[in-house]
Amino acid sequence: MSNRFLALCAPLFVALLMAGCARAARHEIGVRRVADGLPAQSDLALMAVQRGAWIAWAGALSAPDLFVQPVGAAQAWQFPISGVPSQVRLLPLAEQRAALLWLERSIGSAPRLQCATLEPSGTLRRAPFDLGSAQRYSAVPAPDGGILAFIISDEQLSIARLDRLGRPFGAHRLAESAYLAVATLDRRDQVHVLWLAPGDGALWQLLYVAFEAALLDQPAPRMPAPTLLAVLRLADGQYFESLSAGADEMHLYAIWNVVSVRQGGESARLEGVYFPLSAPSLSRALDLSALPANLRGVSIPFDNSLRGGAPTLVGSLPRYVVYGALTGQGVLRVQGLAAARAGERLVSAAAALGTNNALHLAWLVQNAQGATQLRYAAFLRPQPVAAN
Repeated sequence: MSNRFLALCAPLFVALLMAGCARAARHEIGVRRVADGLPAQSDLALMAVQRGAWIAWAGALSAPDLFVQPVGAAQAWQFPISGVPSQVRLLPLAEQRAALLWLERSIGSAPRLQCATLEPSGTLRRAPFDLGSAQRYSAVPAPDGGILAFIISDEQLSIARLDRLGRPFGAHRLAESAYLAVATLDRRDQVHVLWLAPGDGALWQLLYVAFEAALLDQPAPRMPAPTLLAVLRLADGQYFESLSAGADEMHLYAIWNVVSVRQGGESARLEGVYFPLSAPSLSRALDLSALPANLRGVSIPFDNSLRGGAPTLVGSLPRYVVYGALTGQGVLRVQGLAAARAGERLVSAAAALGTNNALHLAWLVQNAQGATQLRYAAFLRPQPVAAN
């Protein structure tokens, strides 16, 4: 699709998006201001709980504490750390506990993956502990109530495990070369892992492997050979910004963002594939034409309930959060939330799926004077068949 065509369609899409915002407002569970004065560079993390959600973020570089605040609470829980945090994540553990993960960098050292576990009251169950060197990571709740973390260190991809209490046990090498990695589970507790690996010159490989979660219980599990899903090419000035994956009852979906850096700024292009869970070799390009151009911060929130329905795709524009249902026919029921008011810009956003088919959103906005505000809303999750 040409840039000229997208430019001509942009006003129409904004009009449709505004109409979608009006429809979405009818299903609003709650929109509220959570906190003021967050650092503009803060990563946001969001976790749905039985009643609402918890939001986590990092403090200013001069005082890089971590903060966790239940939506509706008067103030955040504060956890001092020694280095500068990034890639903050909140994940559920068994018995309504939570794991707080982040990369921490100290002066003169490489980043390392840290983890702390929290009681439902917000008190520390276990103080921060080190999970090893990591340039990037992703993590998902495990079927046994623990967590699976997929860590890239020195270009190698490994799986680290946390048990139901958040204690580390066991690590397994998965690939010798990886740049971005993501994992998800299907409704049969099968683990699906995808990663982007550099090839020759400008070529990259999108690789995939699936296995039963119980395989990791073995002392030396023999991992299956990966499947090559696609060969991708990056032009000069381009880089991969994100990689996400999600599954429904029949298919697995993978999406990634390619960002082009030019003198006039950045532009983004979203691409994706889908395939039957039983036949990854039959992967096909995913139709993403219903989404606006330059969608950033794209993710597929993990469905911890695994009760069915289409995976949800979430992304952001300078003033909107956009979301829709992923299907083999493309992205359906695309809706938008006007997250930033006039004179504000959307800095970052996070999404999580909760009970009662709820999509939870948290986002950070900044006004022209540099002041920031953290906001939250929850809506019915879009589905391709049932009318919202």
